[in-house]
Amino acid sequence: MWGMETPQICRAGILRQALQAACGNECTDEVTALQQLGLRPKLVQIGMNLKITLPHDLELAQAWYARRGVQS
Repeated sequence: MWGMETPQICRAGILRQALQAACGNECTDEVTALQQLGLRPKLVQIGMNLKITLPHDLELAQAWYARRGVQS
């Protein structure tokens, strides 16, 4: 099992085609739509991908980077 983080990256035209084709099908996210189109998205391992949604998320990200000596 793998955890996915957003954003998932895809060429816009292919993503539009996949989402249009998935309309009416059970589709939970962009990757599922691409798979239903017959494509095989690649799994790419990256470092920390902090998602900033709420003000508290920004505080956590700043603390995380501060512990590593990175200035914002």
